[in-house]
Amino acid sequence: MKRFLKKLSLIIAPVLLGLILCEMAERCPDNDYKFKNKYLTENADSIQVLILGSSHSFFGIDPSYFDLNAFNAANVSQSLKYDYFIFDKFKDKMNSLKCVILPISYFSLFSDLEGGIEDWRVTNYSLFYDCPYHKWELRYNLKIYNGIHPKNALFWLAGKLNSNRSCSDYGWGMSYKFEDRAEQWQDSGPVAANRHTKDPVDNAVLLENCNRIENIVRYCSENNILFHLQ
Repeated sequence: MKRFLKKLSLIIAPVLLGLILCEMAERCPDNDYKFKNKYLTENADSIQVLILGSSHSFFGIDPSYFDLNAFNAANVSQSLKYDYFIFDKFKDKMNSLKCVILPISYFSLFSDLEGGIEDWRVTNYSLFYDCPYHKWELRYNLKIYNGIHPKNALFWLAGKLNSNRSCSDYGWGMSYKFEDRAEQWQDSGPVAANRHTKDPVDNAVLLENCNRIENIVRYCSENNILFHLQ
């Protein structure tokens, strides 16, 4: 029995070590979520314009063109649930805030990240924004739960994977470039629309998202902050 356990441990130990290295390789390099949480934590008091939303604002609104000090806290497929989380987490530190911009896409009111085909993104808020929504759910607190990438671990160990960040110093997404477009990119619109379409509509999610918007509007109104809903 002892010999069997010893052999078993010799098999399990390398596998466990490999999983740990893969997890560290996914967590340790800089990324958009980690960068934005750090930036907001350190610079919240100087932000005058806060941009929230999904990929439409992440790729579509460049803060460097603003006269005021602006920051883009949007991200790909970021739902109103996490827009509100980010706003609520930092609002009391934003002493200079003058305007909040929140673009609403047609799918925004009817969906959350959880339960959709992009629910793997929830892990980024749990790990890099310290979001407590899924504190005890393993699937939303382990990167390797969403796939194991041994190459990333090897690159990280070799010191060749220091950053996965794709946004500018002001949070604007810079990876959506015409020259990098995929083949048959003209068909991507209908595909994305179908991916985000909710049928039937979940009225509970709709109500929660409306409440989140109302809470942001109420706070902005009470603190003389301009709220721009697109």
